[in-house]
Amino acid sequence: MLSTDEPIRVFQQLATAAAIAPGRIEAVAGRGSSTITFPIFDLDERDYDLLYSSKLKLLLALNGHDRVTWSGPHRRRPLVDTLVVPRPEQPLRMWLGTGGSPNSVLRAVELGLPMFLGILGGTPEYWAHYGHAYHQAWAQVGHPAEAAAIAVAVHGFVANDDRQANATYLEHETHMFQTGMAEIGRPGSPPSDRAASYGPGGMVFVGGPNQVADRILDLHELLGHSRQILQLDVGGMPRRPSSGASSCSAPRSCPRSARSSTSHDPHRNPAGRGVRRHRQDRPPCRRPAPGRRPCRHRLCPRPQQAPHHPAQPHRHPRPARRPGWDRPRHRRRRGGHQRPGTAAEAGRDRHPVSDGTRTIVAAMQAAGARRFIGLATPSIPDPRDRPTLKGKLLPVLARLALPNALTELNGMTDAVTSSELDWTIARITGPNDQPATGTIRSGFLGRDKVGSAMTRADIASFLISQLTDDTYHRAAPAISN
Repeated sequence: MLSTDEPIRVFQQLATAAAIAPGRIEAVAGRGSSTITFPIFDLDERDYDLLYSSKLKLLLALNGHDRVTWSGPHRRRPLVDTLVVPRPEQPLRMWLGTGGSPNSVLRAVELGLPMFLGILGGTPEYWAHYGHAYHQAWAQVGHPAEAAAIAVAVHGFVANDDRQANATYLEHETHMFQTGMAEIGRPGSPPSDRAASYGPGGMVFVGGPNQVADRILDLHELLGHSRQILQLDVGGMPRRPSSGASSCSAPRSCPRSARSSTSHDPHRNPAGRGVRRHRQDRPPCRRPAPGRRPCRHRLCPRPQQAPHHPAQPHRHPRPARRPGWDRPRHRRRRGGHQRPGTAAEAGRDRHPVSDGTRTIVAAMQAAGARRFIGLATPSIPDPRDRPTLKGKLLPVLARLALPNALTELNGMTDAVTSSELDWTIARITGPNDQPATGTIRSGFLGRDKVGSAMTRADIASFLISQLTDDTYHRAAPAISN
């Protein structure tokens, strides 16, 4: 949680750990899911994003250079040709930690960092959007393809059978959430709500070894991640159940999931993507039980394979992808498949926000009202913008991670800008619930110094000011604090 920590001290601690365990230390730098620790360290909650951005850049500079000359908004004095010791023998691998904010995906691509997703809910299909957005934005920027990587951290628990795993983990995870929500004065959700995330359509990986292994592989096919961490010890879990989960998962789940993870992580597989080596001294896996998938362990000998020279890596075709794997996926609605032309199909084709905006525009024109003030995001360009990395990536991320929202945003913006109204549309990126700052920046991408974070109170203040200000007549300025 870098926002409330000191990046120089963090780097020194990492370097010390790297001296004890060379080659085994990596760092995941995130900003934290809340500002609950800010008062403890006498920090201003309004600087939530600014502190993280500044401290992350300093941490990366320390990791990349022996001597650092650096200045940033979180320091009163700049560093000038400063040597920070101890230092690791080689730069450490740094991940950008995020809970799924599109802005964090953008930041990871801008800085050329692998992305570590911390996930508590949602569906595999939902998180697949972020994987596609990350990889496509990465390719658009032109970073080396082999440097892109995604890792996932989720809650999970493995026991001898599915029922035992679900009952044990639900008890302790529910206790953790209820305690945490009580600390911040919010009501906790009932266990039944959380239990819905334990099945194949959720993101809590709970069950027997085979079930958890299959779900990890299914997520990998959607997301393309190279590493997955299960957090076992939650809610005061006693040592015996959590250690038992480790012993259950290690010999059975790991060989099944190694088929994908090693071959897709260039840091673990120097031979490159898609290359699999066979070990002749490893016995074949046991025959799968009836109704179970055959083992997909990448090191297991496979029958009916053409002979190959033992000195050469054996290449297998990539696993067959489901149709449309490269497109954002949507879960099938409950109730089974709907025939085209049904009421359900017609409802999916409607765009209530866009249609509602057209109704408002038509009513204003009929009533003679001229002034329209609205909101959008930088995913919608303005002709006054100049080409920037942010301007390139935001539409890509929005199209992949939030396709329905982008469709609505385009529709409502077109309804306003194509009319004869006197309109102003303010474009926002990272709204938050912090107190108003009174400091507002506005302008156009590539031309003016506009950031991302902005309090909702300041957004409201800017919109009200436009009632009497014609600076942005028929324009879409980007605004921030």
